[in-house]
Formats: sequence, structure tokens, C-alpha cells
Amino acid sequence: MYKKRASINVLAISVMLSGCALLPAPASTIGAPQSVSAAKAAGTESTASFIQKFLPPGARLLPPEEPQGSEAVQLQDINGDHEAEIFVTYRNGTEDKTPYVMMLEKENNEWKKAMEHKGQGYQVSTVRFADITGDGKPEFLVGWTIGASAGNGLDVFAWRNETLQKIASTAYHKLEILPNGKQNMLAFWQKDTGDAYMVDVVRWNGSAFVSAKDAYPSYFKKVAAYYEEKIKEMPDAAFYWYYLADAQQKANMSEQAIQSAKKGLFLLQSDYPKQSQFETIIADSLDDLGKKNEAQKIREKVRQLEAKGK
Repeated sequence: MYKKRASINVLAISVMLSGCALLPAPASTIGAPQSVSAAKAAGTESTASFIQKFLPPGARLLPPEEPQGSEAVQLQDINGDHEAEIFVTYRNGTEDKTPYVMMLEKENNEWKKAMEHKGQGYQVSTVRFADITGDGKPEFLVGWTIGASAGNGLDVFAWRNETLQKIASTAYHKLEILPNGKQNMLAFWQKDTGDAYMVDVVRWNGSAFVSAKDAYPSYFKKVAAYYEEKIKEMPDAAFYWYYLADAQQKANMSEQAIQSAKKGLFLLQSDYPKQSQFETIIADSLDDLGKKNEAQKIREKVRQLEAKGK
């Protein structure tokens, strides 16, 4: 099945090179030049030879690690002209581990290199296409693998003023694109300790990513379920109880959040997480339940704890 898909994909790019418009589904990938038989059969220049013209000498294609099965050469109409651009991820030879990405654009029936960007780290973590600005055109998201502890770096590019411009950069360990009508949202998971992550759901506000708190209740039910499983593995880990309580509060599971925070406080044997962090979740949950007076008392306690660095 893979060979069949590769042949079809190479044929797709071959048809493009010959001048015919052929648009794949959004975020679809095309085969890297392992097989050029379809291209040759179409009577066009091979995909390998075509891509090589735009790569530095000695460069090697570098497929993204995610989504699984991604190829180093991908097609996507990024500028809304109804003809796909070509995105290529690669590395400059064997000694230089830095990853790069370039975009090829067809102009006046000629292909040109419209963008080249030097990444971070040593690997391409992911390549994704999604409309996160709500302008009707997909943005280009490329992640770079930096390290196990540091995680990944994400660069987001949008088509503006007839060129592809970087509009945002951020760090993450796990990334999820959340469909939301015309404007997709993103969920970032940033590693804290062990298998604990700080999670946020964000949307683009025109100049930056901001927390999409209206999306918290639905998404953080998933996060809470994740921590429930982690607690089964390590029931005495106070930090897992903290993150479970935090997720439950954001998922409007207020009563459960209070109980989880109290359990974490009972297990707490160090300054991490801080006692004030647990108490803040309790206060927020009481507020959510309409128990304003009780919440106010807890907040006063939080202020005292924070003054002591606890």
C-alpha cells in the first residue's frame, strides 16, 4: 500500500511540474523522491532532480517525526491561489544537524524558492497546516526537536503581503490542533516533571496566542482523564494530584477539584507544588460553586502562604 501511495503522490507532483493544477486535501503529504517511476512515466523531470535544484549541495531530505508517516516533501495551497506550493524539510549534509525548511512557489509558470528558514535543534518534529488566524487560508506550522528536557520549538508562518511570514514562535512538548469552525485552536502540553505537563488551549487574537478559556471545560476533561490514569500508577505523587485538581477546576468539575487538591495537600512532603497553589485551586473552585465567602477566606490564606514563600 505504501508503494502505491508513493507512486500516486509522486505522480501528483509530476503533474504539478508539468503545469497542471492538482490540489491535494488540506495537510496531505506527498512522497519524498524514493520512487520517481511515475514522474518519468508522465514524461516530466523526476521529483528527485527537481527538488535537488533548490537544495544546497550535499543536503539530505529530513522527514518530520509527526504525524507518523509524514514525508519530507509536502503539498499545500498556502496563498489561496488554488495551486499547491511545495514544502521541503531537509538538513545540510551529515555534519550540520540543523534542520531547514523551504517553500517553492510557482510564478509565471516557473518554480522559485519563495522561503527558506533555518530551524532549531537537530530534527523536524512536525509539519502541519491549519487555519489558526481565521482568514480562510491555512497557516504553516513547523516544529523543531531541541531535546528531551527542552522539548520542541514551534514556528508559525502565515501568508501576508504576498510572502510567507513568521508570526509566532513558542515552546512545546506535545501539540494538538483543535478544529473550531473557521479558526482552529491549539493545545500546548509543556513538560513539568515526570509525565506531568502544564497544558493550555490557545487561539490567535490577531497578534499573539491567548488562552481560550471558553474552550477549557471541554478540553480539560481530557486532561483530567490523563491525570487520573497517572495517579493509578503513582497514587502518592502530590504533583499529579495538583495537576488533576487544576484540570478538574478548568473542566468545571469543581467538587472533584476541591477533593483532589485536598488529597494533594495531605500527600505534600516538599515545597513542590507549593501549598498556596493547591489552596488557589480550592478558592477558584469555591468561586465556581458560588461560595464566595468561603473562597475569600481561602484567598486570604493564600496571600499569607505566598508571603512566606509557601
